Amino acid sequence: MSEASERNLEIVRRFEDEFKNKENHAVVDELMSEDFIHHALFPGLPPGGEGVKAVGQFVVGAIRDISINIDHMVSQDALVAESNHRSGHTQRHRRADLMDRESLLPVVRRQDL
Repeated sequence: MSEASERNLEIVRRFEDEFKNKENHAVVDELMSEDFIHHALFPGLPPGGEGVKAVGQFVVGAIRDISINIDHMVSQDALVAESNHRSGHTQRHRRADLMDRESLLPVVRRQDL
């Protein structure tokens, strides 16, 4: 695996851990470029990193103690694919096992721009 692919895997691992598991939404400012385009934004959310932070705050508010566990990750050039599973408790105090999900994440680091 190339050095760039290894670096991109580490960026995505760090994002998953910091942003989702540790609720450190400020990591968006460090890891994503200012012109980052979030392709899954919901209507009414701000563009770029601010929209990503808003989604993170919404999820944390709805599902306390959410936990993301990465099962598999692969990288080729600027793309990282991951398979993960999530769990946590909703505000109604019942367990919410969220569906396993595969993600294809383009990695754009600020220093690469």
